[in-house]
Amino acid sequence: MNIIKGKIVPGLGVGGKIIQDYLAIFKNELKMDIFPGTLNLQLEQDFEIKWQGYVEPFTKPDGTNRGGVWFLKAKIKNFPVFIIRPELTRHPKNVIEIISPINIRKQYGLKDGDFLEVSIL
Repeated sequence: MNIIKGKIVPGLGVGGKIIQDYLAIFKNELKMDIFPGTLNLQLEQDFEIKWQGYVEPFTKPDGTNRGGVWFLKAKIKNFPVFIIRPELTRHPKNVIEIISPINIRKQYGLKDGDFLEVSIL
């Protein structure tokens, strides 16, 4: 099990909106309901890893294209989460996005600038 450490940073303000389009797909692929938002963690170096899975790109009924999403299982404080990397992200490679069934910030009282450890499974 690898452990990565990073600093919580603000998002770009679009992840919570875009993730809404993926909720049903994530439930099917990841076998859990996902809170409609991401936690962004800035690492000291680029995050390069062999991903465990991939959600295929799709087109919404209104014609909007949504890119694929790479994912892998992880834990924060023994709670199951997923690290994701959307193909169409605007984040640099040293910023990871984390999704889970709960609002991680609220659950653990986290704020921008706090440091957090994530265990990759």
